[in-house]
Amino acid sequence: MLDEICHLAVKDGGYLMAWAGYAQDDAEKHVTPVASAGEGTGWVRDLRFSWADDEWGRGPAGTAIRTGRIAIERDVEHSESFAPWREAALKRGVHAVLALPLHVENRVLGVLAIGAHAPTIFADHELKLLEELAADLSFGIETLRARAARQEAEARARLLSSAMEQTADLVTIADRDGAIQYVNAAFERVTGYAFGEVVGRTSSMLKSGIQSPEVYENMWRTLESGQAFHGTFINRRKDGSLYYEQRTISPIIRDEHGEITYFLSTGKDITNEIVVENRLRQLSLHDPLTELPNRGHLRDRLEQLLEGAESGGAGVAVLVLNLDRFKIINHSLGHDSGDALLQATAHRLLGLVRPADMVARLEADNFVVLMDDIHAADTVSKLADKLISGFDEPVVIGGEEVFAAVSMGASVWPGDGRSAAELLQNAEVALNRAKQPGRTRCEFYEPAMNAQAAKRLPIETSLRRALERHEFVLHYQPKVDLKTERMAGAEALLRWQHPERGLASPEEFIPLLEETGLIVPVG
Repeated sequence: MLDEICHLAVKDGGYLMAWAGYAQDDAEKHVTPVASAGEGTGWVRDLRFSWADDEWGRGPAGTAIRTGRIAIERDVEHSESFAPWREAALKRGVHAVLALPLHVENRVLGVLAIGAHAPTIFADHELKLLEELAADLSFGIETLRARAARQEAEARARLLSSAMEQTADLVTIADRDGAIQYVNAAFERVTGYAFGEVVGRTSSMLKSGIQSPEVYENMWRTLESGQAFHGTFINRRKDGSLYYEQRTISPIIRDEHGEITYFLSTGKDITNEIVVENRLRQLSLHDPLTELPNRGHLRDRLEQLLEGAESGGAGVAVLVLNLDRFKIINHSLGHDSGDALLQATAHRLLGLVRPADMVARLEADNFVVLMDDIHAADTVSKLADKLISGFDEPVVIGGEEVFAAVSMGASVWPGDGRSAAELLQNAEVALNRAKQPGRTRCEFYEPAMNAQAAKRLPIETSLRRALERHEFVLHYQPKVDLKTERMAGAEALLRWQHPERGLASPEEFIPLLEETGLIVPVG
């Protein structure tokens, strides 16, 4: 447009040359020619112009920009202020110069300069017409710039709108009262609510009722202070299902008084991440087969109870239970049936203990019942009797009835151990005593059991290798008919020829064979 105006000034106005330039806001306050017309006017772009109050800015162009008024130089040949450009102008026949300031948005944006061959060419009526031209030109520039700014703003708005619609994050815009003004496609997809169903309503429509009111009070307190709020919300979809949303809410628009008028909320559906995290936590603390707490979880809980018991004075008891004949059942019915039996055992134990007691699985067919708040001496005995009698009824596995009796060992804080490790170890020692001939009973820990366990351990270790080393032998006991005094048969008796201790008594190793399950291959 500036280039066209310059050409019209030369062609229709009859002037020698014209050029237009913009005032720069740099340190030197340069004026940059951007359009020109007239024969050989390219020279203008090679000259230096400024709107500073110095030798380069006291010519018509710089003066017009600096003062905001028309500046005229009618005698280029003798003007001291025009000295920097005199030679170039006279060489091209320019003897008078008129500069018109271009006003845009109440400031001088640049200048329109017109050169003439005669000093007296700029008459009053011409000045009036040229002022109107400059005003029209200024209006045109302002209009075009406003249009360009509007188009740029619209393009940014379209870009922002497209980004908000295509982002995977949930986007919500709400007013100062929390009324929703906008939601994007991700919000509709995750929540199940359409745009028209939520606009005008508050975000409280998504509340699950699970989170405490303090969460929302803290949120509003943070937002009203002008700060962004970050938090995780448990919300409810339109179909009633829950989802977890990690959300950031920020004040985005304020009115002329500085009051917040709108909030922008961006959120991410992290339901899958929470489910995986909860599952991993569950697996780290629970036995995957029975879903009971595992050994690590049990130890943590027992240590917590012992800390409380130190100050409260109530007792804590540990009962370690083992299924009698589980190995035989597992081998005869198969491992799937064995797993089903373990699950049924866990379920039955949970139904027999007190509500506050913990049932855990140590490993294999060993379970633990953790009791706290024990004030009476017989509380543990009564529960032990209840647990033993609770397995009188058979468990149905794969359509077959299986009788799964239990033996157990018990230790009680503080007499049987001061730490979680001690109590567990001593309860297992007592269990070993309960598993000896007789079974299906509960043995309470006694210090003497440790000495017996220490004696038994090397025997058990050697016993596991005895079969492969051919250390077992048979002794035959004759059966004599007392009437005829003739031998009627013989009883085969198992003996263990230990390489160091010699012939071991059956009482030493037969119960161990039965307990460890080695009785089957030995038989």
